[in-house]
Amino acid sequence: MATISLLGPNTGRHVKVLVPEPEPRRRVQWKGRARAAVFIGVCLAAALALALFLTTPSGRSAKPKPVMPEITEMSSAFPGLVPETGSAGTGFQGSTCQSADHETADFKPREAFSGWVAAWYCTYSRGHDVQEFQLLAFRSAASARWAASQVRPFASSAEDPGFTETCGGKPYSNYRFDGPPDKPSMIFATSFFDDPRREAVLLYIHGESATPAGVVNWWKSLPLS
Repeated sequence: MATISLLGPNTGRHVKVLVPEPEPRRRVQWKGRARAAVFIGVCLAAALALALFLTTPSGRSAKPKPVMPEITEMSSAFPGLVPETGSAGTGFQGSTCQSADHETADFKPREAFSGWVAAWYCTYSRGHDVQEFQLLAFRSAASARWAASQVRPFASSAEDPGFTETCGGKPYSNYRFDGPPDKPSMIFATSFFDDPRREAVLLYIHGESATPAGVVNWWKSLPLS
């Protein structure tokens, strides 16, 4: 350590002040290294967080669900009634259509259709004579026949539970669900048991009982032939 005299030459009587020599630059170097270590640590933490995000289900982009073959087959067998391709779109007379399977949370068909496999369900806005219609595919024609046999009106006595109506010059068998006791039920299903391409499919219609003529006219205009 260097010695500096405040009162001239050193005579032994003067007060000496000790001035420390400059410290080495180790502290500055240590600070620089610490900052670098912190920066590297932050980068590693960010990279780890990104890797965890990308490997979790919420971080990965969901793959589109493949269209069920039954949906494609119904689109082909009923052109103009439901969307021709895909799993959603516009159906007959501007209806909004969506495909469904047993994992579709917001689709609950009637109990009579418990053996269904896949479905198209289409809805109309308010003010339409028909609230909705559905195409339901079953595993076989026998399963579809069994479902049709479960369609029974329990309270209504205004009509026969089964009736035949013509659409496009061809008669079709229909099966009524329960309705008001004094009005014909406009909730019914149509079968296609004489058509090999459609025999495992039922068409369900939910119409307004207050406008039976409007529902029937709508049904007669369907592109079924």
